[in-house]
Amino acid sequence: METESTTVHYLDFKFKDALTREGSCYLYFIIRETSPRLVVLCVQKDDTYTGQSITNAAENIATQFFNEQSVLYDLDPLKDLYWIEHYPYGISKLKGDTDIVTFEWIDDKKEFSDPHWVPYDMQDNSILIPEIKLLLSAVKNEETNPKTS
Repeated sequence: METESTTVHYLDFKFKDALTREGSCYLYFIIRETSPRLVVLCVQKDDTYTGQSITNAAENIATQFFNEQSVLYDLDPLKDLYWIEHYPYGISKLKGDTDIVTFEWIDDKKEFSDPHWVPYDMQDNSILIPEIKLLLSAVKNEETNPKTS
């Protein structure tokens, strides 16, 4: 999915949590020219998925994905990551639909820690609203027209 200058990339991402349990999620992301350069929408798999949730493994997923991407794009963990967590409608009745997640960065370990969630609709993120809408529309399009392997 593309607009004039923005391409949405998609991954069926495999990760390990802090206890090395395996899980997977969908990552939709945009690489931007300005900070934050990496805008990521992390999507929980449907209710038939039995692995680790994206909420319980948020810092592990962000760390693994960011470290992979930073090699390619020379990213700064304190300025260049914007992380959004999304549960498609009907998957979790206790969780909000979309949250902005912020992390602390442990430089000597090269990992994120201490995640904090704030519901998306309570944020003032006007600079990223087009990108967030684009990512969410890619998810909605995928939900109605799934990719085939």
